[in-house]
Amino acid sequence: MLRQSLAVLAVSAVASVAGCSSGGYGSSASTPPQQPELTQQPAQQVTELAAWSAKATYPETQPVDTLKSAAIVNRTMGLIKIYNFTDKSIGESKVWVNRSFVCRVPGIAPQSKVVISVNQLYDNSGNTFATQKDAISTVQLQTDHSFYNIEGPAME
Repeated sequence: MLRQSLAVLAVSAVASVAGCSSGGYGSSASTPPQQPELTQQPAQQVTELAAWSAKATYPETQPVDTLKSAAIVNRTMGLIKIYNFTDKSIGESKVWVNRSFVCRVPGIAPQSKVVISVNQLYDNSGNTFATQKDAISTVQLQTDHSFYNIEGPAME
């Protein structure tokens, strides 16, 4: 009985060292893939973000629903997670919230997400979404070539 228990323990130890896992993340099961998080910005960039947002204009083109994506909002933490469910990466984009607040994102990898803080969404007057009492009702993604409606937002 003791030998069987030690054998099971040894196999388990070898499997964990070798990286075996039922829900692995590719070549290394011990470390999940890095997700872009835009939740921390240096103080000097706040002015730059506000100035950039003041120059951004909401697209005049009609948004389309062809991008398999979704937005999840965490009101308590003030975060928006935007998921890309496609097998193609999304390049540098603008995220529009409630048709007035905008933020740049460096891109979203296939089958991945980007996390945005509401402190990084500015309107054309330099106000952040964090100062607003309105709920997030629409999330849209503008690329160089298209303008998409994002499913949701759902609240967590």
